[in-house]
Amino acid sequence: MNEATTKTAFIQPVIAALGWDLTDPSEVILEFKLSAGHNPVDFALLLHGKPVLFIEAKAWGTPLDGAKIAQQITSYAVQAGVQWIVITDGNEYRVYNTHAAVPLEEKLLRTARITDEDQGIHTLLGYLSKQSIADNGLSTLWTADDSSRRVLDALRSIFSSPPNGDLVELIAQESGVPHGGVRGALEGLEAHFSSTTNSRQARTNIAAVSPSQDNRSVPLSALVNDCIPLVVSIPGFADIPIDPGTGTPFGQMFVQIGEVLDGDGRLPPGELRPNPKNAPLVTNEPKSGATRPLPSGRHINIRHTEHQFIACARELLKVAGIDPQTVKVVTAALSR
Repeated sequence: MNEATTKTAFIQPVIAALGWDLTDPSEVILEFKLSAGHNPVDFALLLHGKPVLFIEAKAWGTPLDGAKIAQQITSYAVQAGVQWIVITDGNEYRVYNTHAAVPLEEKLLRTARITDEDQGIHTLLGYLSKQSIADNGLSTLWTADDSSRRVLDALRSIFSSPPNGDLVELIAQESGVPHGGVRGALEGLEAHFSSTTNSRQARTNIAAVSPSQDNRSVPLSALVNDCIPLVVSIPGFADIPIDPGTGTPFGQMFVQIGEVLDGDGRLPPGELRPNPKNAPLVTNEPKSGATRPLPSGRHINIRHTEHQFIACARELLKVAGIDPQTVKVVTAALSR
């Protein structure tokens, strides 16, 4: 299959499904050129008339892991001031952060394939949606990944072999384990951390089951943003599968919880601002790009970070008279 057919049959439908209007040149430009002397990039996605994401298409089955392809489109994006690029053959999608001050291979944020038997591609494409790009979802994901990488690097250093003598002494005193036993345990931990790759790729292994049947479910009150929410179970309601294609994972979880509670009449009328110091959870008036409509005609505020979305979901449940501890969420861990 050649490149033109791949773009028409596979890539353009995905772009449209993610909320980008292919017929509107203020949102999508095909064969975008920075200036007359430059080679075009296949797709430029724009917000407010400014390019924010480049997509470079290749024929189906083209190997995408070579440095040459990534280097060319990255250099072009840097000149254009575009932070995010996607390289795809219609099956595999590779997302890069061109602004990251790291070697090219470390600019790779995620890679996923449509033909893989997991939901990683749905999650990744969700971050490429128009709404997610407007909400800086990719930047949030990059920051979370970078924090995880730094923590893992620090742990590898702490548990390096041979173990640090002061650390061995401290653990021996606290645990009562002999020094030899502490050293053996630390060397085992060092082997564990060494086996964890530095890749930024996240893969998920997902089964569409109820939280009550899945050992990956956790109370929403204990949820942290180092995972992907898949299904939410609120007592007295049907399970809520989180739609992966309309926003960032926790942002979409917050919105869908709000829609369910509001539709059932569980939310008090008017603006909801449990903490006067924070932005409201629900407003009476819409705000372009900052709210989503609710069944009651009010609007839920989506201008939050991924970590804040989790806290907002807890607050929304409390306002509805539901203990977040009783709400279960099936998650997919991010494995790097």
